[in-house]
Amino acid sequence: MRDIDVRQPHKGDVLGHTFTLAGIGTAFEGTVIWRLQVGDETIDSGSIQAGSMGVIAEFATSITLDVGRQPRAAVLEVFGHNPALPDHGPSPGTSLNSIPVALVPGSRGFFEYEVKAGDTLSEIALESPYGRSTVEAIMIANPDLIKDPDHIEVGWRLRIPLL
Repeated sequence: MRDIDVRQPHKGDVLGHTFTLAGIGTAFEGTVIWRLQVGDETIDSGSIQAGSMGVIAEFATSITLDVGRQPRAAVLEVFGHNPALPDHGPSPGTSLNSIPVALVPGSRGFFEYEVKAGDTLSEIALESPYGRSTVEAIMIANPDLIKDPDHIEVGWRLRIPLL
């Protein structure tokens, strides 16, 4: 086990305005730092307490963000505070977890959809039994699969953000 293991969110999760950060671990003086990166920009950050002095403990917190207006790819970084850093700041310290996520304003979560013959992203976005989405939000939520909105393949399992 690493010093800090993030259990939630998972790689590829769709995050809206509020999400839960949860895991298990230990860090110097129990300080676990998180930051949300879009490219090289930190759009939000904070810290929570978890374990200390080698004692492993659970941690969980609800985080509320200003995710902007457009869907975009981001990386949630979670790591232990490292007082040996020159500035004692939130540079990645110990046990860095980098979790790629999709920021989708107004999202209430997502569901998985298996692409069928004849499907288009536009139809999938508008005809969900759970609520509407957008082509842009679906593309951001599925960066490993969708490179071109006009090309999807039968059998792909897509994350469809609920708006």
